[in-house]
Amino acid sequence: MMIGTVFLLLYVFMPILVIIISIAGTKTSRSAFSVSLTVLVLLLILQVTNIFQAGYLPIIIYSLISLAAGLMTRTADRRRTRTSS
Repeated sequence: MMIGTVFLLLYVFMPILVIIISIAGTKTSRSAFSVSLTVLVLLLILQVTNIFQAGYLPIIIYSLISLAAGLMTRTADRRRTRTSS
């Protein structure tokens, strides 16, 4: 029972954490923010459909996708600043 509540809390707070991490990682990059927002919407849809049927794997997948996209935009921003200066 305790493990279930921990996972439920993770399920609720993971999208928020993902958004915060991606914003901090990319220095408020717009593309990373939009990716995080998409992730949040997808997670909410999953939550509405059925929390336990969906399982906890989607959270991990979506957060990894979001973080990867955040890192990609960060490196792209670095390249842009190098070429312009």
